[in-house]
Amino acid sequence: MSDQEKDPRIETDRDYIVSKKYNNSLSLLLKSYPDGVPDKIICKTLQISQEELEKIKKNAIIRLKRSLI
Repeated sequence: MSDQEKDPRIETDRDYIVSKKYNNSLSLLLKSYPDGVPDKIICKTLQISQEELEKIKKNAIIRLKRSLI
């Protein structure tokens, strides 16, 4: 999905996701999945592709590893 098609609130509101089921609230989504939100749902609610999610995860792991050094 291109940046033009994404809901801009995803970038500006830390709790906003695209999900009527969870009242557009990341907090409510996270409460529903205490063991972790499935990738498919993350992609759908943040309007990102699986490839984008994998890149984000990879970068997060790199940052965590660097912080341990």
